[in-house]
Amino acid sequence: MIGLLRLRFMSDTLGYIDLILRERRSLETALAELVEKYNRSSYKSPELARMIRQLKAEIMQRQKAPNTRHKSGHSV
Repeated sequence: MIGLLRLRFMSDTLGYIDLILRERRSLETALAELVEKYNRSSYKSPELARMIRQLKAEIMQRQKAPNTRHKSGHSV
């Protein structure tokens, strides 16, 4: 039973990620929607939790990126 539920959830998640990519939403919007989906779900998927953590890390990295430039304007 858990295997079928997990397979369906992964399929739904992949469809959701594809939708986000097709609509070219901002990373922050995508993160908010994934968190909302995770909080609504009765099955707390470790894969979705990992995706949320990775997306948060990506957003933080991109926010810090302008601060890592040298005076010449090149990225480190």
